[in-house]
Amino acid sequence: MRTLFRVLLLWYAVWLVVGLGLAGYELFQGYSKYSKALFPTGHVEDLLFLALAAALLGLWLGSALGAKKTWALFAWVAGGAGLVEWYGVQHDLPFGEYQYTDHLGPSLPGGLPLAVPLAWWVVVVPVYLSAQTILDLIFAPSRTEPPTLENNSSPAPSPWPDRLLAGTTALGAVAMDLALEPAAQVRHYWWWNSSGAWWYDVPTLNFFGWLLVSFILALGLQWIAGPLLRERFHAGGPQLLLPLLLPATVLAPFWIDLAGQPLAHLWISLLLIGWLSQTMFWTRFLPTLWPRALWAGPPVGAPSTNPEMNRADKS
Repeated sequence: MRTLFRVLLLWYAVWLVVGLGLAGYELFQGYSKYSKALFPTGHVEDLLFLALAAALLGLWLGSALGAKKTWALFAWVAGGAGLVEWYGVQHDLPFGEYQYTDHLGPSLPGGLPLAVPLAWWVVVVPVYLSAQTILDLIFAPSRTEPPTLENNSSPAPSPWPDRLLAGTTALGAVAMDLALEPAAQVRHYWWWNSSGAWWYDVPTLNFFGWLLVSFILALGLQWIAGPLLRERFHAGGPQLLLPLLLPATVLAPFWIDLAGQPLAHLWISLLLIGWLSQTMFWTRFLPTLWPRALWAGPPVGAPSTNPEMNRADKS
């Protein structure tokens, strides 16, 4: 399992460099000329990028929670968000009247691109972990002992209401969508049949929809694995480096795309600076931690009390 993780991580890093290069090329040469030459069968580059990010996040969570809980989380977040998006494309709720193009790659019946549920997975889980760490800093600043899996059966309760963590996660997800919407217009991922008055003609209903859906997804995350996630990562630490870096790497090519739109470029710049700053703070990042810091499981040779994790770590 760890070998697969490292292979995918290397592939993802290479693909990120390719994506940044394509974004820079398209900025000066016009949209998709180079990418169409590389991918004559269709727009699969962004789907592959998101699939790699989703797989890395899943493997990382699996090393911390075990396969069953990780698959349950994926089914809830990606599956649940995918169903909402599919319904939204058909019935214009809860995001407004919109339609996807083929620029996100292959689609499911009904017009929902395969990349969309993966994008929700890559956004919501890292934002949830970041929100959890922020609330721990505010409500339990004196709790500094390292996270442990020895009390899996009865983890310590959180010192904040569940709805507060879900609400904080939802606000963070909406902040991400504010950066995604103008970039999606540049890349022609989707188009709106209705317009909004204040943010690049995106209807205000879309942001309320994101707030509601992200809030419900975060509540489900808490119900499925919230106590264990808090026991494992309540104090931050270098093991959070991978999930917190994933949203930044997804946003990085959009930062180049939005160079010609000052307001959106300013927002995504502030978002990237803030996100990377909190990532460095929560993870207490040191260059010498690479690549062990990226793996969420116990150190090599240290047995876990979770049998499922031991089997995954040996594979």
